[in-house]
Amino acid sequence: APDEWVVAMKGVGRIVRTLREMPQPVITMLRGVAVGGGANLALASDFVVAAESARFCEIFVNIGLILDYGGHYFLPRLVGLAKARELAMLGDEIDGKTAAGIGLVYKAVDEDQLETEVETLANTLAMKSPLALRLIKEGLERSFDMSLPQVLDWEAAHQSIALQTKAHKEIVEFFLAAKKDKSQQNRVD
Repeated sequence: APDEWVVAMKGVGRIVRTLREMPQPVITMLRGVAVGGGANLALASDFVVAAESARFCEIFVNIGLILDYGGHYFLPRLVGLAKARELAMLGDEIDGKTAAGIGLVYKAVDEDQLETEVETLANTLAMKSPLALRLIKEGLERSFDMSLPQVLDWEAAHQSIALQTKAHKEIVEFFLAAKKDKSQQNRVD
């Protein structure tokens, strides 16, 4: 019944929102086939690393449905409105290499390199400031609903917090010490 589908689809929405509102970056490793809701669920993450041979398809139009799992939100933001129309209204399948080429996913690699690439990305992100990652993720997400003056106000408020962290101050001290050492070394040479 329609009311049961509404409840089910709202549950899908909660899953997508949970991924988008998670403070940590979310990485999707994709091999095989991502069709319909599965493709859009992958796009809900912050980084999609796909096998070049992976296959994507916004199949909905081919079966008389509209996009779900946030597809109407993610597609135009990732690839622009013209390409989103093409993917959604034609329902053609594309491979991982093409998906990366149009900006639908972060990166496509040979399938035998997929796990290594995801691990490298995860390790790189793990080395970054958790606060900076959280605020960048939040700021980028919210920016679509804000004017430039609102974004600038948000940045001012949140940057003032980030500038006070111990991690930032340690990085600045390290940079200044390294610059001083290099300057002294240049004088000796």
